[in-house]
Amino acid sequence: MSKQGDTSASGYRVRPLKLPGGEVANLDDDFQNIVTSISAYATDLKTQAKPVDSPDDSFASISNLTSNGYVVERDHAEWTMLRRDKGNRSIEVQVSKGEERVNHIRLIEKGVIVSELEPTLTSDGSLQLVVRRLIDSKSGYAEIAVPYDLSIPIPEPGPELLQEEPPCEDPDPLMCDDGSGSGGGGGGGGPSGDGSGSKVAFIHGLNGGTASWSFGMGWLEHNTNIDGSIVSYASSGSISGIATGVASSVANSDVVVAHSMGGLVSREIIRQNLDGDLGALITVGTPHLGAPAADNAHLIPGLVVDFAGQIITPLAAIIFYLSGIDQTEIANIGFTVDLITSRLGIGVGLAISGDPPANDMVTSSPFLSTLNADVSLTIPDDPSKTFFVYGDEDHNTHWRIAQSAAFPGQVENGNWAGYMNDVADIYELAFIAGVVGFLDLAIGCMEGEYGMAVCENAIEFFSVVASFYIAEQQIRTGQQQVFSQLLHDAAPGEEDGVVPIWSQAPQSFSMVVPIQNYIKALGANHLEQRVHPEVLGRIAIILRNHDPANVVL
Repeated sequence: MSKQGDTSASGYRVRPLKLPGGEVANLDDDFQNIVTSISAYATDLKTQAKPVDSPDDSFASISNLTSNGYVVERDHAEWTMLRRDKGNRSIEVQVSKGEERVNHIRLIEKGVIVSELEPTLTSDGSLQLVVRRLIDSKSGYAEIAVPYDLSIPIPEPGPELLQEEPPCEDPDPLMCDDGSGSGGGGGGGGPSGDGSGSKVAFIHGLNGGTASWSFGMGWLEHNTNIDGSIVSYASSGSISGIATGVASSVANSDVVVAHSMGGLVSREIIRQNLDGDLGALITVGTPHLGAPAADNAHLIPGLVVDFAGQIITPLAAIIFYLSGIDQTEIANIGFTVDLITSRLGIGVGLAISGDPPANDMVTSSPFLSTLNADVSLTIPDDPSKTFFVYGDEDHNTHWRIAQSAAFPGQVENGNWAGYMNDVADIYELAFIAGVVGFLDLAIGCMEGEYGMAVCENAIEFFSVVASFYIAEQQIRTGQQQVFSQLLHDAAPGEEDGVVPIWSQAPQSFSMVVPIQNYIKALGANHLEQRVHPEVLGRIAIILRNHDPANVVL
């Protein structure tokens, strides 16, 4: 993962992000402005904060709250609930009558509790401040517990980001992503030849076309001495109908290499006995048991909006509270986040959108029930000539799919995933800067040590600072977990960004297909598999009649 540009004052590097139009945006200064402004705001409030002259002047005083516009909502024997409206926002304060200290504070927007601050005791009896922040209506609230005792070190930001990676030294220039946009990936090493001139038909997936396999077929022809042809079809009608329509283009082939839905088309051709005398079948990223993403396709637009909102929420809150933040800079960051998240929706949509072919890939579809009723009738007569190449993207699959959607035909280089992790690092730094400045103020306000003017600002802004922590956690782990579970019915790291491994390489098929023919392509997401070196290298080994289980690239 490349790191470019000067190290900022925070010690972090934010890479220049290459956008689809070719422009480069280095947002290091924008992020640094956020962190600096938060620290400055904290310092300013601490300067203003002075101990109250009398208990009646404190923020925790019921008489002080009522004299400053708060209305008693509920009066209990042990506490009083007060509330003040500020436009679409409200502050709700519950004050203990006995010692006049705040039991909890709620920030409400349009009738929804967005944040809550509550002092509590830990299991060992020490005091802590709990902050609950609304993520969204689906995810609910996240909770942070911060110790009262500031002598307990606040966690430092994560490990130093990776530095410059070694330059690409592969003799094939297409293997090196120089950002020029020319060409895609490449395949594994090894001598050319040994393909014996086999006729190999390449079949693309849903919404693909003749260009889908053009690079991969050309590379394999050059390196394995095969005679390749591309079988294309319109992504309309049923998979069974598509199979019938393209069968004549496959019938004279020795081998079929099929990506994604193309693998289902290939197996359906064999099931219909229209394959001629097909010798071998290689499927790549094929949802043999269906694609949960097709089951939940209707949720993708909302998921993309949620992801963007979770990341941009702290920035919007910053604009609301700090006049020192340049709104143009926030807009730049927001544009980049929106760009990446929108490409995520496009990427998943490219792979599973379309009706009715996508309906046939729903995990419970009648088509799949028929196709998988007897696996032996949907593969070549010799089961040992069937191979399942499955993509296993290691981490950050949602951001990697987004980049592949923005730059089709190229091997994804981790730039967008790295950028989003940079955002998480800066958000963590912003949270720490805010906590260090605001914690003693917030506690002092809840215990009645400070007055109204400072406390309202401090408590509202502490909730905003907490939103940076929530967003950081969502970027690092939360969104990936939601993405993997909802769209793949799998744990993070057990899918290729669109199709889970359990569907690409079904264990139930191992009763027929030898388990050694299940071949992992590590780091290959679904959209880049046709050009990815891990995939092409393993296909080349198979075509050379070598043992794919012992591939070393």
